[in-house]
Amino acid sequence: MLIDALKSRGLTYAVMVDDVQGHIHRESSKTRRVRRELRRKSAGSIVGTYASSADIVSWLNELAKTSSRVTLHSYGKSVEGRDMTLVKICNSTGTTKPIVFIEAGTHAREWIGHATALWIIDQLATSADADVARLLDAADWYIVPVANPDGYEYTHSTDRFWRKNRSKNNGSACRGVDLHRNWDSQWMKVGASGRPCDEIYAGPSAFSEPETKALRDVIVAAKANVKAYFALHSYSQAWLTSWGYTGQAPPDLDPLVTVILTVPSLCRI
Repeated sequence: MLIDALKSRGLTYAVMVDDVQGHIHRESSKTRRVRRELRRKSAGSIVGTYASSADIVSWLNELAKTSSRVTLHSYGKSVEGRDMTLVKICNSTGTTKPIVFIEAGTHAREWIGHATALWIIDQLATSADADVARLLDAADWYIVPVANPDGYEYTHSTDRFWRKNRSKNNGSACRGVDLHRNWDSQWMKVGASGRPCDEIYAGPSAFSEPETKALRDVIVAAKANVKAYFALHSYSQAWLTSWGYTGQAPPDLDPLVTVILTVPSLCRI
């Protein structure tokens, strides 16, 4: 038993959640109930829910029809052939503006990331709030709400704690690559694994996965105007910044720290 092993090594511990599986069952039941209700109505917003990939795509398509601020772009296909959608939100000024890029759902099980991205999309697309208008005047917003659609769908259908994509790995019965660790920035240097069965398996090579290759191409195409990039993950009340592979501070550490310390006080919760 885990507790016996901890005690035998003199390690202290605290039980944070008594029944994780019970929480999963309740969450799944609520998610199915909300989904049935939305489909029964044949309309309605999925904002504030843990929607399936199909429901997210359907909602985005309707949003693009009703909001002149929104355009949708399929930027590639996942391992299992699902479309990957980039949501562009801007007002029609006809001028070139800085781009704020937001990506969510790289880790499939981190549902609050997807839901947060959808809330941001809804606010930018529909709100008449003056603060939102200022955000749209200042920048164009590029948002990928589901960066790992296959893994996300798998968390709804089969394994709530699935993290990776759904690639088949040569020579292994274990599936999936941790897309977060599949980029070519310091690939396999630290915090990654070369074993396909590990949750942090970085893949056979950098950009081996269609999901990361397609997202890379979107970013490279827009890089001249991208001034901020946010990746939404969970869990923990943490703001992570460069660098992840070394303790050496980046050259722009001071402005990054200023942002990190300022933003929480501006959030309206």
